[in-house]
Amino acid sequence: MSVIKSKPDLSLKSDELGLNPVELSPNLSLATSKPSNRIIVDSGASEHYSPNKDWFIDYKEVKNKSIIVANGQRIPIRGIGNIPIIGDNRELLITNVNYIPEIKTTLLSPRELAKKGWKTLFKGQIGSVIHPSLKISLKATWDYNAYYLDFKIDSKVLCLSQAPETSESCDVQGQNSKVLDLYHKRLNHISKEFLIKTLSQLNLADLSPKSANSANLRNCDSCYKGKFTRVISREPLKSTSEALAIIDCDIAGPFRTRGYLGERYFITLTDRASRAI
Repeated sequence: MSVIKSKPDLSLKSDELGLNPVELSPNLSLATSKPSNRIIVDSGASEHYSPNKDWFIDYKEVKNKSIIVANGQRIPIRGIGNIPIIGDNRELLITNVNYIPEIKTTLLSPRELAKKGWKTLFKGQIGSVIHPSLKISLKATWDYNAYYLDFKIDSKVLCLSQAPETSESCDVQGQNSKVLDLYHKRLNHISKEFLIKTLSQLNLADLSPKSANSANLRNCDSCYKGKFTRVISREPLKSTSEALAIIDCDIAGPFRTRGYLGERYFITLTDRASRAI
């Protein structure tokens, strides 16, 4: 985990990941629903893992790397990147996090933290992740047989990383709009009016009701497609006696049984005058 001392430099490369032998952890299990938005400080994890791809910056795809979960199943690691968080009122960066969409919760490895000067202490119901030289102390609370880190995702850094090709600064208005777009997608594409009513009851740290009301929802392709309706023509088909003057096209499929080359559709072209196909 690194400390962002000034304006985040999103082009900064993290340390190279060592391919250490993967150890099993009781908290490393397959997800049966959407991933959790919490982080577990897991002493049994040899590396950092997360199923939340929208948390990542500096993301890179990974091949030929996997882990073995508690039931013995081998799960591939899809990518690696960094996760920006805010803890102890400081901007921090969890580096070298493996992206595994099949697991339930993000796991923070004390072993990886120890390599960068962090100390992890567990005492009763409270755990602490401490960096003595930087005077940072993160709290972890025991809940449901695990220590959960007290943090929040740094949406400002995520906002900067989502548009690296633009030279414009990520102002507050643009940041609020992107956060509002994110919740719009997560909450099943509801309208802005109902979205603001829902968010006002959650007391979100990264988006207040006043900020949400002033922000604008961006154009959403999924919403546009969902509002499309099929237009049916009631006019009778035009007749013609001239060959190839009007061609009717039709597509059939998909079929369960594939063709010799894997085809699942076929198209017919019919001349309306001669009815030749």
